Amino acid sequence: MSVVLGALTLPVASVADQRGRRTRVLKNATQTPQSSQPQMFDAMVSRVRVDVIVTDRDGNFVSDIGPDEFTLLEDGKKQKILNLQLVDLPAGRVHPLFDEHEMERVVSDGAISRVRETTLTAAQATDSTTDQVSPSAVSELGSIIFLIDGPSLSPQARARFGDAWRNLLSQTDNPQIPRAAYLVDNVGRLQELAPLGYDVETMHSAAAAVREAPFFGTSINQRMYEIAEDLTNTVSARESMRQLAIAKARTFEAEERNRTMATYQLLTSFADALWARPGRTAVVWVSTGIKLMQGGPYTAIFAQDVNPDSEGMAGARFDIVSPDPQIKAAQETLHRAANDSNVSIYSVDPSLLHETRRIGVDSQLGQGAALLSTPAVEQSLDGLRDSMRIASDETGGKAFIQATDIESVLEDIETDTSRFYLLTYEPPSLDSDGDYHEIHVEVSRKDTTVRARGGYTDHAPEDRVRRLIAAGLALPGTVTDLPVTAQAFSSRRVDGSPNVLLAVAVEGSEIGMMLTPNGERRISLDIHSIALEGTQQIDEAHEQLIARSTDEGRFEAVNDKPVTPRLIGYLAYQHEWTLGPATYTFNVAVVDNVTGRVGATSVEIEVPPYTDEDEWGISDPLLVTVDDAGRVHPVVLGRYVPGDNVVALVEVYGGQRPILSGQVFLETTGPDQGKQGARLFPLAMRPTAGGVHRGMVPLPAGMPPGRYFVQLVITDPPVDEHKIVRLPIEVVAAPIR
Repeated sequence: MSVVLGALTLPVASVADQRGRRTRVLKNATQTPQSSQPQMFDAMVSRVRVDVIVTDRDGNFVSDIGPDEFTLLEDGKKQKILNLQLVDLPAGRVHPLFDEHEMERVVSDGAISRVRETTLTAAQATDSTTDQVSPSAVSELGSIIFLIDGPSLSPQARARFGDAWRNLLSQTDNPQIPRAAYLVDNVGRLQELAPLGYDVETMHSAAAAVREAPFFGTSINQRMYEIAEDLTNTVSARESMRQLAIAKARTFEAEERNRTMATYQLLTSFADALWARPGRTAVVWVSTGIKLMQGGPYTAIFAQDVNPDSEGMAGARFDIVSPDPQIKAAQETLHRAANDSNVSIYSVDPSLLHETRRIGVDSQLGQGAALLSTPAVEQSLDGLRDSMRIASDETGGKAFIQATDIESVLEDIETDTSRFYLLTYEPPSLDSDGDYHEIHVEVSRKDTTVRARGGYTDHAPEDRVRRLIAAGLALPGTVTDLPVTAQAFSSRRVDGSPNVLLAVAVEGSEIGMMLTPNGERRISLDIHSIALEGTQQIDEAHEQLIARSTDEGRFEAVNDKPVTPRLIGYLAYQHEWTLGPATYTFNVAVVDNVTGRVGATSVEIEVPPYTDEDEWGISDPLLVTVDDAGRVHPVVLGRYVPGDNVVALVEVYGGQRPILSGQVFLETTGPDQGKQGARLFPLAMRPTAGGVHRGMVPLPAGMPPGRYFVQLVITDPPVDEHKIVRLPIEVVAAPIR
C-alpha cells in the first residue's frame, strides 16, 4: 500500500519503524519535487520511542502499571509522555493505555504514514477493534538474535548450549518472535546460521551447527596449565624457566587483549547494523567473557610475588585490578551503540563453575596446582564475566553467568522480550544535533525493577541514510524496507581471467517516482555493493541509477547505466567484477532517493579455479532480455512478464563444436507437475574471441503467468563432454502502478 502526495509516490511506514530514530511528523507537505534529489520537508516535529520492561521482586513482568506511575527523563530533565502502550507479543496484541493526542500524518525517515499515534503499525497491520497485531507486524515490535562467540567456548560449553537450544526448539511449534543466529568462527569470521524469521527447522540447524562446529586453538585453562608447568616441573635452571613462563604470560595476555578488542568491535558493529531494525532487539551474547583489566588470568599467577612495576616486568602488565583504558573506551562505545540501536544484550555463559574456578584442583601439576587456585586467579577468571554483566546492565538486558539450566535461561529471555511497555515522547530539542541523549525511566510503584534503553543519538537525516547503508552492507538481513534481490553469475573473460556479473533487482512497484519541472517522470536509486572474501572486503562499487519513464511504460537510463528497460516485477541493474578463484559474498544496499527507503541483500558465489585454457567448462547459465537496440539485461531470479524477449545464455570454454538445446517444464503441483512444455530448438554455439563458444536460445513467447523451469543441455561430441543445468523461471503479470 502507498500514499500518493502530489506527484510523489511514498510507501506507508509504521510508527514501529522509529525505535530510537525520531518519528517525523509532517505539518506542511504540499511541495512538488523539482529535482532528482530526495524530497525534504520543513516544519518537522520529532517523537522518541522507549521500550520499558517492569518486573517485580521475583522477576515477573508487571502488567498493570498506569500512565501516572511512569516518569521519563532525557538528560536529567522530565519529559511529557505522549503515548503509552502495553505490547504482548505472544498474544499478538497491543493495548493502548494512554494517548495525548492523535497525529494526522506521520513521517518516518522521509516516508509518510497516515496512522494514529496509538497504533504501533501501519493500518493494515493492526485490527483497531481487537488491538490484534498481524504476524508480519510482530517483527517490527521485537526480535531475538543469537550471537555465539565460538572461540571463547569449550567443546563442553558449546554442546551444553546447543543441546539446550535444540530441546527448547523441539517444544516450539509456532514461535511468536522472529529469530536469527550468527556464529563467530575460529578465525573471527561472522557466519549467518539462520536469517531472521520464524522457521523452527532453520533454527534447529543453527543449534546443531553451534554444537558441532570445529574450533581449534588452546583454551585459557590449557594455557594456564602450561605456565604452571613451566614454573614447577624444573628444579634446575628454575630462573630461566620462570622467565620463559613470564614471556608466555605476556604473549597470552596480548592475544587475549586483541581478542577482547576484536570482540567489542564486532559487537559494536553488530549493534550499529541493528540500528536499521524496527522495534527492540534482544541480542543473546553467548560467551565466557572478555577481559577488562590490564592484567588477566595468566598474569594473575604471578600476582602475589611479582611487582608489576619492577624492572623488566612492567611490559607484562601484571596489574589485575586496574582497567585497561582502551578496553574501557571500547566497552563504553558498545553500550552507547546498543542503546542507540534499541538493542538489549542478554549475556549467556554456558560454562560451569568448576570449569573455570579452582582449576588447579583438577590438574596433575603437584605444586603447580596451588598456583592455579589462588584468590587472585579465581578473581581474574571471574572478572572475565564482568564484561558480560556490565553489558547487560547498561543496555536493559540480563546476564546469566555459569547457568546450570540453559533451557530455562532461553525461556526467560523469550519471556522477557515478549512483553513490554512502549512510551513515546517529544524531546526538548527538535534539531538533529547529532548528540547522544541519555534516557532514564522510573516507576513510582515499590519493589519494582525498571529496564529500558539508556539513550539515543539524534542523527541528522543524511546521517540516517548513511547508517542504513552501512547497516545493509554489514548485515543485509537487518535492512529490509525496500525489497531488493541479487544474483551472481560466474564466467571467463577473453583472456581467461574469471569474471563475475552481479545483477541487482528492486521490486518495481515499490520504487518511488518523481515529477521533474518539464513533466518527466523519473526514478533515482543509489546502489552500493561490496565483495567479501571471508571477512576481508576486497572491492566495492557505487552507482547512481536515474531513469525516465516513456509513454510506452518503459524506462530509459538518463546517466548511461545498464537498466532493464521495462519497470515490471523487477528493475534490474548489473555490475561486473574481475575476481580470482575463491568463494565470495556480495552485500548490496539500495537507496531509493525519492522515498528515502533502503533495502539490502546478500548473495554468495564460488569462482572456480582455471589453469588450463583447453580445460572444458561452462559459465553459469544466465537468463537475459534483449531490448530493441540488441542490448542484453539480466533477468534476476528468472522473473519476467509475458511479451518480454527472454533468452538463455551460456558459454563453453575449451570446446570444439558444442550444441545448446533444452526444454521448458511446468513447476506446479498436482497432475501437471513436471509436465513437459516447449522444446527449445537445438543451436550450434558460435565461437568468439579467445576460443569461447557462446549460445543464446530463445524461450517460448506467450507463456502464461506461472512457475516453470528450463532444462538446458550442452553437448560437445568431439570431446565427449556434456552438461545439464536447470534454471527456475516465473512469468508474472505486469503490475499496475
